[in-house]
Amino acid sequence: MSSKVLASAFVAFGAAFLGGCGRSKAAPSGRQVYLDYGCAACHGMSGDGRGMQSRAMTPPPTNFRDVASYRHGADSGSLRRAILLGIREESSRMPSFEHLAPEELDALVSYLSSLQTAHNE
Repeated sequence: MSSKVLASAFVAFGAAFLGGCGRSKAAPSGRQVYLDYGCAACHGMSGDGRGMQSRAMTPPPTNFRDVASYRHGADSGSLRRAILLGIREESSRMPSFEHLAPEELDALVSYLSSLQTAHNE
């Protein structure tokens, strides 16, 4: 393989990798996933845990803006698990969303993580 071909491949890979990094691209589509799948009904339109369904829930839904309210972890792996598997403990009603496409799940996790960052900056 010539050095020009190798260099071109490296530049193309780097551009693709850097173009996909960062929350700014994923957050808007993640918000749409959040709204489309009804997350706001429990977690609130702004992710504050005060959705219309939340009043009757014990424990209350997670306030994604307050890391202290995360009972199952605030890191992306914990968010991913909770979304995919749901939460069935402590009388929680969090359903599983294992039917989400991988890109929807990635966007949603990125969006929820952005709510923590936006609130804590």
